[in-house]
Amino acid sequence: MIGAIDAFTPENGGTVLYRGSHKWPSEWIQAVREAVARGEMSAAAEHRMQLAMPPGALCVFQGTLLHGGGANRTDAPRLAFTNQYCEPWARPQENFFLGVPKERVRKMSREMQILLGYELLPPANIMGQVSGYHPIKALDPDFVLPILR
Repeated sequence: MIGAIDAFTPENGGTVLYRGSHKWPSEWIQAVREAVARGEMSAAAEHRMQLAMPPGALCVFQGTLLHGGGANRTDAPRLAFTNQYCEPWARPQENFFLGVPKERVRKMSREMQILLGYELLPPANIMGQVSGYHPIKALDPDFVLPILR
């Protein structure tokens, strides 16, 4: 899944997707990767598309779909977020807990904090703990993990 914080356009590097590539043999995928690495952008052109979507839009696709960032030919960044899970089970690819400074997270809405991982997962409400504590406690400036005392 890719979520657009800024608009995705061909000019600012909207993600490139290859329609149907999740069903291709691995040899085809490797050949396209090698061609693109050599700068041959015409590789599998009939399957290539570049995402164009407004801020707030989501694109959901299988992780096995051949995809990659497009070239940003503007002077401004293109911000987005992804939510991906990789083996082992339920491990996020991006560790948002560590990637967003706590000072910024403290100023966010509770809903945004939950989306970043500052919540326990039902039904048992144990997955996501920080040393046995609810993860929201980690945002308290005075919170010190018991193992660090």
